[in-house]
Amino acid sequence: WLKPVPALLHEQDLVLGAMPHGDFDETEQQAQQELEKEWGSPLFLICLLCFHAVILRKALAHLFPDPSALLVTLMGFVAVVNFLIKVVGFRHVRDAPRTTHSTTWPNKLQGKRLSVIFPAYNEADTIGKIVRAALASTKSNDVEIVVVDDRSKDNTWKVLQDIAAETQDKRFKAVAGAGRGKVSWKGKNWSCTQGYEAATGDYLLFCDADVMLQPHAVESFLTTMSDCPTPVGWISFVPKTRFSCLSEYLFNWPGTVIAQALIPRSVNDGTKTYAFGQCNLFERKTYERLGGHRGVGHIVAESHAMAARAKELKLPMQCRLAFDYAELVWYFNFMECWKGQLKSIRGRMSQPMPVVNRPPPRPLVAFVMSLFVSWQTLPWLFAALQFAKIADSSWSLNDTMLTLACLMSILCSFLNRLLGFVYLGYNMHFWWVAPWISSFMHLLLAVRACRPDGDGRWNDSALPAGYALPRDVAPVARK
Repeated sequence: WLKPVPALLHEQDLVLGAMPHGDFDETEQQAQQELEKEWGSPLFLICLLCFHAVILRKALAHLFPDPSALLVTLMGFVAVVNFLIKVVGFRHVRDAPRTTHSTTWPNKLQGKRLSVIFPAYNEADTIGKIVRAALASTKSNDVEIVVVDDRSKDNTWKVLQDIAAETQDKRFKAVAGAGRGKVSWKGKNWSCTQGYEAATGDYLLFCDADVMLQPHAVESFLTTMSDCPTPVGWISFVPKTRFSCLSEYLFNWPGTVIAQALIPRSVNDGTKTYAFGQCNLFERKTYERLGGHRGVGHIVAESHAMAARAKELKLPMQCRLAFDYAELVWYFNFMECWKGQLKSIRGRMSQPMPVVNRPPPRPLVAFVMSLFVSWQTLPWLFAALQFAKIADSSWSLNDTMLTLACLMSILCSFLNRLLGFVYLGYNMHFWWVAPWISSFMHLLLAVRACRPDGDGRWNDSALPAGYALPRDVAPVARK
């Protein structure tokens, strides 16, 4: 049901048109099996709905005719926890480490070259703007822009050729990506590896193909690295997200990017091992010691794997917000939001749990996420019911306490987004949507993400028969 309606109808027409009349029962059985594989058995889903129906019924029994002390206490507890998490826990976004501004090449790096590498796949609509912005962001001749076309199916390569002919900028280098062969490359790792092999810089800045560099970005990035009190060979920069569609608000993407601003501080003080994948600056020798993207080429979340490798090798790294120097648009419609969030969740959930050494079972994930949905939505539901009762002559002290507790939880959602507005510059649009719609969306995503991964797309440990790991394949010599 997540596919566009025309696609569903087209698939149905193809199946019915090619299927003998006697095979309807077999096809129906196959459809039922596929549904269970996707979402779990109908019996489990019914049990889950019944469980929450009972919970809601019990809650309403404690609400009418007069809120019970137990309900008031529970909702007060929810309000306190929401305040601690959404407000107190997020106050540190004001202290997030940021990029050092500079308009000139750092003195310590005079004579050094920088290669900005963009891996691109099916980016014909946007890669032109991205490349032109990168070229315009600096006038230095010590910079080269390397774009690797990963055998795109659209006109990405033609766009790159047109840019080269139009700009005649010798700093721009388009690379036609080679085939992957019998090597288990995941995601953009093969493109990044080819970009590294084609690059000549002493420093390597890997940017996703939707990251738009702003004026003086490269000078500021290099200055930030050279001015670090403790020498580092890798900084993971966090671009600013530009929201482009309503679906991003439905999935509470603003809340997610605000939460991401808490991560750099934890990385820099050593309490967290993490790296963002969109914009990473390496000193070349550090990148090579880490094994580059080839060393983690079979892993979906390559930046996290490289951060773990850096910790293992005791190579210092940092994270910085780069909101003034790089920005990106994540998604343009609902399906892109769905697929992008699903990729992120599946990458995390494919990891085995401790002790049992297996991914979390679908029923457990669905149950936990459904509790999260209830946690987020009940304050809104009770607040609405209480306002409907406000003119009732039976209004009591418990009604007042319950209403205040619910409003406190709602206020925490508002204050959370307000922190993002004040300290990070993110807007407040649809702040009221996130707590209830996005929690339901993430429930569906979590259940869908538990689907068995037969093709190994999101399973880092799955190696197809006859394929080699990228790290076991000899790299191409750099000319």
